[in-house]
Order: sequence, then structure tokens, then C-alpha cells
Amino acid sequence: MLDEYDTTVQCKKCGKKQHLNFANGLKNGWSKCCGYTMPIIRCTANIEEAVKSLPIEVSVDSKCGGLEATRK
Repeated sequence: MLDEYDTTVQCKKCGKKQHLNFANGLKNGWSKCCGYTMPIIRCTANIEEAVKSLPIEVSVDSKCGGLEATRK
């Protein structure tokens, strides 16, 4: 459910915390504060389900072994 907060981020500079939904962070970008992206300090999200909810497909690039994302 996308309405539930399952992730907490915190500014390393001022200490401000924000609670958000992991899947929304993946879709829309992570929160910023004091000019920097706020790192995750707590996450209880089911990451596999969050990635599946994105409008992209993720696969392994056979040439380099890295991940490749394409729109669904």
C-alpha cells in the first residue's frame, strides 16, 4: 500500500527527519534538505514489491553484468 510510511530519511547536516513511502521515493526521487539528498536511516519496505510497482522493467545487462532499466 503506497499510503503507508515505511522509510525514514534524515539530513546529515541539520538532522531533520522525514517519513515516506519507499516505492514513492523510487518513483519520485528522495527528499532533499540543506542542498543534499537525505539518506535512508530506516526502511521496513518490501523492496522487491516496491521495485515491481515501478513503471519499469529491470534486467541484468549481459554485456557488463550491470542492471538495465527500461520503461514498461
